[in-house]
Amino acid sequence: MPLTHALDAILQLQGKTYHWKEDTAFTNKQDIGLVAQEVEKVFPELVAEDEQGYKGIAYSKLTAVLIEAIKEQQAQMIDQQQQMTEQEARFTALEKENTQLKTIMAEQMDALLARVAMLEGESLAAN
Repeated sequence: MPLTHALDAILQLQGKTYHWKEDTAFTNKQDIGLVAQEVEKVFPELVAEDEQGYKGIAYSKLTAVLIEAIKEQQAQMIDQQQQMTEQEARFTALEKENTQLKTIMAEQMDALLARVAMLEGESLAAN
């Protein structure tokens, strides 16, 4: 069954730096990773607990989730690009329509001014 909503799930995780506890083989060593208890809330199948009660993350299995999250993000980017292309086309059409309307208005204004000038000329001749 394909993974769904992988991006939403990944966005719930937070990478952290941490120090190992004193009673481990890596005492006080600084490391980078995810907190198993936080991962367990989102992906319980990626977390296992050993005999001492330490929880560990199966990072290799996280790869599949990351791949699906990237694919979801790529689909979002393609959708946004299509929306931008459509908006640019609408904007271009509106610019063209605006130019046509300006031309029509200018022609009508010229015709109106010519008529006013003619009427004023007739009124002067009548006086």
